[in-house]
Amino acid sequence: MKRVLGIDYGERRVGLAIADEGSTLAVGYGVLENRGVKELCAEIAKIVVAEDVSRIVVGMPLTLSGKVGPQAIVVQDFVSALRERVHTPVDLMDERFTSIAADKAGAKQKDIGAAVEILAAYMQKRAV
Repeated sequence: MKRVLGIDYGERRVGLAIADEGSTLAVGYGVLENRGVKELCAEIAKIVVAEDVSRIVVGMPLTLSGKVGPQAIVVQDFVSALRERVHTPVDLMDERFTSIAADKAGAKQKDIGAAVEILAAYMQKRAV
């Protein structure tokens, strides 16, 4: 079975998490430096192939009221570029409070912890 890749997009760093092959457990995968969307998408495309990823989920930074704000528009632009590059389904997942949850879980690297939280929430939602 193929895997799911979780992404916490940031303007400087991008946290990554990956699900095990049964899509039951989200684990930290690493951090990519964001040196521009084109280079970032190329790096993610390599990971998609290397890890046999069948789906990508990207955290959507909605405002506290659930609306699309300026940062969400940046993420939407990134997702559009990623969809053109990888040809792998890319879903969006509300990421409100993932950094707080990552802190509470004791994540040493906030970017990775947030990506794990995004992916875990996504997998839980799909299991329901």
